Amino acid sequence: MANNTKWRSVFRPSLFYNKVALVTGGGTGIGRSIAIELAILGATVVIASRDVDRCLSAADEMNQEIQQASISRVEMRDDSRGRW
Repeated sequence: MANNTKWRSVFRPSLFYNKVALVTGGGTGIGRSIAIELAILGATVVIASRDVDRCLSAADEMNQEIQQASISRVEMRDDSRGRW
């Protein structure tokens, strides 16, 4: 776990070590902040968003500030019915 001066948490650093967190809306705003917080606390974070570019941007920030992040696209939409 990286020692990070930009992000600080009130929780102990290893609180979510060996845990996986799925953060919906993790590409922007509160969801992005939650994803970063969970990663700082040791979680493997899965960022879910309809906008892949926002996910890439959030993962890039996490890679620079905290730990390695990887990206993969997951399509939740049922195209046959035209809705989520």
